[in-house]
Amino acid sequence: MADKLHLVHKAVPPTDAAAQLRGMIRHREELITESTQRKNKLTALCDEIFPELTRMLKDPNSQTALALREAFPTPQAVATASLSALQTVRLNRQLTDAKLVELQRLAELSIGVKAPARLRGLAFEQGQLIRELQVIHEHASAT
Repeated sequence: MADKLHLVHKAVPPTDAAAQLRGMIRHREELITESTQRKNKLTALCDEIFPELTRMLKDPNSQTALALREAFPTPQAVATASLSALQTVRLNRQLTDAKLVELQRLAELSIGVKAPARLRGLAFEQGQLIRELQVIHEHASAT
């Protein structure tokens, strides 16, 4: 045929495997969208709580950054932590001891939120979002 628009195709219902796969793909896309939303919120919270963190860790949502933010949710917690405590949460050697010391110095001078009540609320939200993101990543890797 010269015009391919006039071709007739037989309609065949999807196989069980195809139907299952379609549902799994849709669910995975939803999880990725939710993951992106959580990461955007976490980035905004980092900008409010401890904006200087991105000087040492370019991605405030990397595994190391999230582990650090979960263990030490505020700049004050980072500034007063021992070096050995900070070393236990680093997941790779990218964050050297010298960078950890510099991070503590930045935490002491942070321009982030200072109001205690507001800071507690932001830190609580940050902890919740980190745990939600971990669950989403766990579910996305299972699909």
